[in-house]
Amino acid sequence: MCFDAVQFQGISLASSDAMLPDSQKGFAPTIRGIARTNAQVTVRQNGYVLYQTYVTPGAFVIDDLYPTASSGNLEVAVKESDGEIRRFTQPYASVTSMQREGSLKYNLVAGRYHSDDASQRPLMMQLSLMRGFAHNLTLFGGLQSAAQYHNLSLGAGQGLGEAGALSLQLLNARDRHQQDPIDGRAWQLQYSKGFDRLGTQLTFTGWRYSHQRYATLSEAFSSPGSDDDLQDSDNKKATLQITASQSLPYDITLYLSLDQDSYWSGGATQRTANMGISSQVHGIAWSLSYSDSRSSHGDEEDDEPHSDKVVTLSLSVPLSHLLPGSYAGYTLTSSRHSVGSQMVSLNGTLLDNHALSYAVSQTRDRQNGSSGSLTAGYSSGRGDLNLGYSHDSQAARLNYGASGGILIHRHGVVFTPEMNGAVVLIDAGGAGGVTLANQKTIATNGDGYAVLPFATAYHRNDVSLDSHSLPENVDLANSTVTLVPTKDAVVLARFHTHVGYKALFTLQSRGQPLPFGSEVRAKDTNSIVASEGQVYLAGLAPKGTLYAQWGPGPQQRCSARYDLTPTLAQTPHPLILQQTLSCPF
Repeated sequence: MCFDAVQFQGISLASSDAMLPDSQKGFAPTIRGIARTNAQVTVRQNGYVLYQTYVTPGAFVIDDLYPTASSGNLEVAVKESDGEIRRFTQPYASVTSMQREGSLKYNLVAGRYHSDDASQRPLMMQLSLMRGFAHNLTLFGGLQSAAQYHNLSLGAGQGLGEAGALSLQLLNARDRHQQDPIDGRAWQLQYSKGFDRLGTQLTFTGWRYSHQRYATLSEAFSSPGSDDDLQDSDNKKATLQITASQSLPYDITLYLSLDQDSYWSGGATQRTANMGISSQVHGIAWSLSYSDSRSSHGDEEDDEPHSDKVVTLSLSVPLSHLLPGSYAGYTLTSSRHSVGSQMVSLNGTLLDNHALSYAVSQTRDRQNGSSGSLTAGYSSGRGDLNLGYSHDSQAARLNYGASGGILIHRHGVVFTPEMNGAVVLIDAGGAGGVTLANQKTIATNGDGYAVLPFATAYHRNDVSLDSHSLPENVDLANSTVTLVPTKDAVVLARFHTHVGYKALFTLQSRGQPLPFGSEVRAKDTNSIVASEGQVYLAGLAPKGTLYAQWGPGPQQRCSARYDLTPTLAQTPHPLILQQTLSCPF
């Protein structure tokens, strides 16, 4: 939170946004007001309703808004029970370091630091804290220590209402573990401002390093000759990042960005400016962009600046009327080193479940000649396969691959296309070939198992089977299972299925239908008698015995043997078999 991520071996104790409800994730302002009566409070932004609730007379607080844009104006309407409506506007803005009021984030690390080449392994400790306060104020700080290296961080973020949001961070690093001591400071400034009426968003991030010897933990313990080595690399003096975006009518968006780095060594600089316009009309997406990159080494041997300018035009056209799920693309690129490079492409998906994907492209470059590629991929519930061919003026290449995961459980092995974070092991009770309701490429194997390779940790996950994909001999008792997995957990979703034949029996005892509500059971299945002595059972064997009971007495129970084989011989694939049975005591 306060420092760059580092590799370590040890323990970590940290807060997790994944454990929070969606209404508490990210930053959103706290709204305060007063209701004269039982009132309805509605919060809007740009005319859209974000939140609505009812409050009792007196002061009210709304602190569970879902995060929206990083800045804007919230229009609050308080409708009293007598019809009076009072309105007020609450401007807000945020930067990345700002937290909700009352929110606390922490991260504690203790162990051994690992450099990239594992040559440096000092004991280390790191602590970071962030706390959100009233009036859109956030305070944060941290301490990082390893051997004789220490780095202290302090900072604050403040929402300024109409003026935007501002954040300032100070880092003070001191290193005494080397013969050449290192001391330095770094400041980071962030600013964000949105203009709702104009549709403009502006962000600014700047770093300033007070001394050439400022070092992060990775730089302080880097090996000579590595990318982080202070002796072999130019230390940054300042970093500047500015981005601006403008929304226009007809879904047109303009953007502008500037990235600039300056270095202590010889006054070297690097700067990249980007600007562009994009839109989408009737599904046709287009964009035009311009990029200007410049670098200057700033030394006597090579002080000639290097620059490159690139203009890119892109088009993407849906071809759903000709080939469902496909898009045609065209890209024209012009730069100092490549004049008039053109690429045409076609990509999309096939099959009902979009399991087969393809992409074809051909590029023509005046400098490098022509090149092309053809790729195809197939995604199933067991794994992913891909095959590709490409060529240019110098060579032709063929590539192929397979990817996936294996989950081993006590009843067998399940193959899956991927495993990332929390996963769900699906047990369909021996029913094979059953797909998920919203994931048609995932189907149970012959043993009735499948893996849903992604689930949201600490949240309710509804896992549903597609009842239309059930085999004729399978009946589903519950089509949805709700689970709440923890991080990186494997959780079981057990569906109760009846594998076997389905039959509608009419049961009679002493010439009369069995009473309504009688309980009937067979091996691995049971049901209730409906009117006229009819009972529906699924998961039946071809032959067996039915046991019925409608009271505690010995005269209130009976059994009947059934045999479905004669009916099966006449109709090999019936949906529901029907038989009338006598059920003696």
